[in-house]
Formats: sequence, C-alpha cells, structure tokens
Amino acid sequence: MAGWQEGSNGFLLAFPFCDPAILQSCNCMGDPMATIKVRQNGPYLVEGDEVTVVDWNGNTYQIAKRPFALCRCGGSTTKPFCDGTHSRIGFAAGEAAVPGSGEKPAT
Repeated sequence: MAGWQEGSNGFLLAFPFCDPAILQSCNCMGDPMATIKVRQNGPYLVEGDEVTVVDWNGNTYQIAKRPFALCRCGGSTTKPFCDGTHSRIGFAAGEAAVPGSGEKPAT
C-alpha cells in the first residue's frame, strides 16, 4: 500500500516507513517485503510475495512466477522482465555495489 499516514509525532510518513506507534499496521519490523538481488552481469532478482510492478501509467504487470527477474541490460524483448538476453549480448555491469570501496566492476 503506497501513501501517507500521520505518525504519532504529527509528521506525515511515506509507506513503507513506519512510526513505532503504528508498527502493527505495516511490516517494518518483520521480514522485508521484498529483496532485490543484483546478479553479476545479469538481471535484478526480485524475491517477495508483496511486490507489484507498475508501469508509468499506473498499470500493473502480471507476474507469472516468483521470484522474478527484471532486465538490467536493456536488451530484453519482455521488458521490464528479463529474458536472458544479457548472456547473449555479453552485458557487463557498470560498477560494484559500493563505489569507491576498491571493488572492481563486475566482469
């Protein structure tokens, strides 16, 4: 559920952030609603049952199976989902997760 909720301190809180006084109405202290794993030179792997993919017009994509992969190379014919094109075109990720950490870009 996306939106705003007034916290106990009077500030408006954007979901999924929660005020300690309203933790019962959201999933802030439990398991994460979704985990997104960046695959080396591959797609974003999205794990979680409470995940929705929405286009720029607000239309929801049907997700056939979970976990699912989102295209990161730009070459998929099933965007925004991955179809494995990254392997065929030799996609190479641009940087490591922590820039400046001394890690080399994925190869």
